[in-house]
Order: sequence, then structure tokens, then C-alpha cells
Amino acid sequence: MALYDRAVLAYRAELAKPKGEKRHGLRAVCIAIEKLHFEETGKVVKLHHTRLNHYVDGGKTGVEAKAHRAWLTDAEEKIVVDFAIEMAWRGFPLSHGRLKDHVDLMAAARLGRAFPEEGIGRCWTTRFITRHSD
Repeated sequence: MALYDRAVLAYRAELAKPKGEKRHGLRAVCIAIEKLHFEETGKVVKLHHTRLNHYVDGGKTGVEAKAHRAWLTDAEEKIVVDFAIEMAWRGFPLSHGRLKDHVDLMAAARLGRAFPEEGIGRCWTTRFITRHSD
């Protein structure tokens, strides 16, 4: 979202201009940031004015909006990734089942009764591995 962050700042700067001075709208700001990004990186990226308006109004990204529903915090996810890497280096790579067991223990310790008895869902480990495959 770094481009949208820049666009939000640029649009707020436009809004801060004194009355009577020409202000650029959402679309013009999007186009300006797109051009600036292309000049800096050579990559074409499209910004949408309605999404920019959403962020200007204090809206959250999809990731931010879903963060409160995650089983693990970002710090806990990092711990799990580091643990999985450590185990792999020692010659004991984690299977999906073992990964699930460790995550279930961590999440249950933090969430208590709010964590379901069956633990994380069937596809959670696959999505986790995909998310952290770098």
C-alpha cells in the first residue's frame, strides 16, 4: 500500500491548499502518483480513485481489516516461521500435522476458551506456508 500512502499524503496536501488556489482531485492525484512511480521504477501501476478516497477517509486495507480474525499475531507467526526453519536446518522438517499441533498450542495458550477444540482449520497450514514461502 506504499503507493496509496503516498497518494493519501498528496491528496491531503491538495486539501490543505488555501481556498482559491487550484486543487487537484482524487483522479488527478492518482494519475500523478502513477506517473511518479513509473518514472522511479519503470513499472506501470494503476491506482483507483475510489480506493484512494476509502483510505483518505481512514479506511483499512483488507489485510488490516482481517488482522483481528487471525489465529496468530504477527509476532507469533514470526516465531512459528523461525521455529520451522530451525527444525528444517536440524533435519526435522515440520509436516502439516506437526505445524498444526504447534500452532494449536500457541493459539490456545493466548486465546483460551475462545479457541475451538478442533484447532485451526484443515487448510490453514497450506495458506500459512504459501504466505511465508519466501
